[in-house]
Amino acid sequence: MIVYWLVSYFIGNLLTAWWIGKWKGVDLRQQRSGNLGARNAGAILGKPAFLLTFLGDAGKGALVVWIGFFFDFSIWAIAVAGFAVVIGHLFPFWLKYRGGKGIATFIGVSFCLTPDLFLAMFILFLPFTLG
Repeated sequence: MIVYWLVSYFIGNLLTAWWIGKWKGVDLRQQRSGNLGARNAGAILGKPAFLLTFLGDAGKGALVVWIGFFFDFSIWAIAVAGFAVVIGHLFPFWLKYRGGKGIATFIGVSFCLTPDLFLAMFILFLPFTLG
């Protein structure tokens, strides 16, 4: 189990915004908020960068949950791995523990771990964002 959790943390260290920034020749840590997340990537590099970053970060969260279900780990072990992937995104060791905010990664984890709860949170969140 500990290996699964460590692998999850290291998967979280793969920051999509950092790679997209490198591809575009921009260090997103030096731009606007300095955050390596979808919002900052989108603000600096445009909507395609936002979408790619969001999908990449949510995808790594979903991947960690999928791995847990594939190996038939207990739900609590998968939840800990989901926490580990988000922590890896927030505090990547190779970037001096300065990563993103973990929102997209959390969305990927929660969507795959408990789709019903995710849907309920999404529906309850909508009035606050639209109003």
